[in-house]
Amino acid sequence: MIGTIVLVVISLFEAFGVDSHTHTAGIWTKASVFLAFVFLETTAAAYAFASQEGDAAGAAAITWALFAICERFILISAYLGCARGIASLTMWSQSFTRRVANSSTGRH
Repeated sequence: MIGTIVLVVISLFEAFGVDSHTHTAGIWTKASVFLAFVFLETTAAAYAFASQEGDAAGAAAITWALFAICERFILISAYLGCARGIASLTMWSQSFTRRVANSSTGRH
């Protein structure tokens, strides 16, 4: 049941979301993601404190799924940031090389 909650939320984004490779996230997507995280976090807390014994395994399963989602986002962001950094460094070095080549030939 616990895994089902996370899968339903992820499936809703897959079914009704836009393709992230061709579209950027709009304000409604960002708000929906925020609300989905709040829903899953409160569900994990509710599982932990629902009864005297609590459902630690259920809360841990939802928390672990949230951790995996956030970790994936961080890795993708770091990769894209690194790729952008490498691209800008490459563009800078090409520009610098052109300026050096132009200055050595006397062209400005």
